[in-house]
Parts: sequence; C-alpha cells; structure tokens
Amino acid sequence: MNLDSIAQKVRSAARKLLVFDRDGTIVPYADHPDDAVMDEKLKATLISLASSPGMDVAILSARGINDLERDFSKGQPVILAGNYGLEMRMPDGSEFVEARARSCKNELAEIYEKLKFLEGALFDGILENHGLSVCLHWHRVKPEKLEEFKAHVHSVAENLSGVALKSFPTSFEFFPEFSWDKGKGLELIYKEVVQGDQPCLVLFCGDTDSDEPAMDFANRMEGISIRVGYSDGDGADRKIKSTLANHRFESPVQVGELLSQILNPRL
Repeated sequence: MNLDSIAQKVRSAARKLLVFDRDGTIVPYADHPDDAVMDEKLKATLISLASSPGMDVAILSARGINDLERDFSKGQPVILAGNYGLEMRMPDGSEFVEARARSCKNELAEIYEKLKFLEGALFDGILENHGLSVCLHWHRVKPEKLEEFKAHVHSVAENLSGVALKSFPTSFEFFPEFSWDKGKGLELIYKEVVQGDQPCLVLFCGDTDSDEPAMDFANRMEGISIRVGYSDGDGADRKIKSTLANHRFESPVQVGELLSQILNPRL
C-alpha cells in the first residue's frame, strides 16, 4: 500500500486516532537529544490534523511530558503521552500519571543524581531525567572508557526497590519495575478518546523495537501500523530484523509526506 492508499484509508474513516512515536519517527535523530527539534511545518500539520473533526492525534514517546511540551504547549490539540504512556496530557489540560509510577519518582531522582558524573567530560554520557524514568546514552563514550562507564551504571542498579535497569543498543534506562510498554500506553489513549463501541481507525507509527507492542495493539484493532527504518547521516541503516508493522517507511520524511497527504489530498 502506497502513501496515497494509506492516506485515503485514514481520510475515509469517520473516526480516527493517529499516534506517533517522536524521535526517529517524526523527528530525525540527533547526536544530542536536545538537538532533535521538530520541524515547524510538521508541527503545524499535526495541529491541523488534531483540529479536524473526528480525528485525534497523539505523541507517544519515551521522553517525559516536560520534553514533549517543548513541541506542543498547553492549549494545543495534540495529546501528549510521555514515558511510554505512564503520563498523559489531554488537549483540555487534564493530566494522568500512573499511580505505581508516581511512587517511583523519589528513587528515580536519587538514581539521576548518582549518574550525573557520567555526563561530564570524563565519560561524555548524555543523561536525561524524564521524571518517571532516567535515560543514559552512551554512544559518545570512548571505547576505552565504555567498560568502566557500564560498570558504574550497573553498580547504581544494585539494590533497587521499585525501579529496574533496561539496556538498549546505545543507552540505558531506569524505569518503574512493573510491566509496562507502549502497547499499554496506546490502549490508554484509545480508551480516553473512543467512547463506547464507536468504530475508530487506529494508526500507529514508530521506529524501534520498543514500539512493537503498540504495533500489535493497532493490528488487533484492525488498524494501520508503520515501522520506520531510519537511515542516519552516514548511510548506516538501523536494521530491522522483524516487525509486526503492516507497512514500512524508510525515514521520517515519508511520515511527514503521509501526514501532508492526509491533510491535503492530491487531486
């Protein structure tokens, strides 16, 4: 199915929910997370779509709400779901925080303080405090320092009470220990915006394995799931060994083209 066909399927549904991961999906990756800035034209398109009758638009990200509010301020119609959906801000200003995650905030704040020295010149890690999680990127750490760097991380992870350490290809994440993923986050968004048994087309778009549970939810709802196989500046592909998505895009550029086509169909 090409872009036009996907866009047509979305437009033809009376009720639709469009949900997007942020980094690597609608915003290209940057060497530092602070430099991954949303394009203003894309932002305007998302706001226009979210303002359309019968359509809800959400960002479902590993970033915290505070980060996502740099893209969309209060009063704008886009739903923001941070920390995989553990926290949510609706267009009317109402907010939700998962109670079990809220109870982990003090421990996560302590973990953040213990990791801060790893982002200095000695190691050059990148530390992000997402409130309900802590993320530490190590792609800039020199190879000769990496073993020591990881040893420090694992030492901090000892004797945790309500938080668990997760490892990803170029980062570590301290996250509340209970079972949670983007599939549960997407389900929460769906239940918030869809009333009763009314039919609703769900579209979810993401670019990493952590997005796969949301792909699964979209598929179970007989919706549209899209996996972005992003290629970075040096041409190295982010290999996708397998995906539940029923469509594949090469880069965030195609996602932007799809959104534009949904908003302004070609004649």
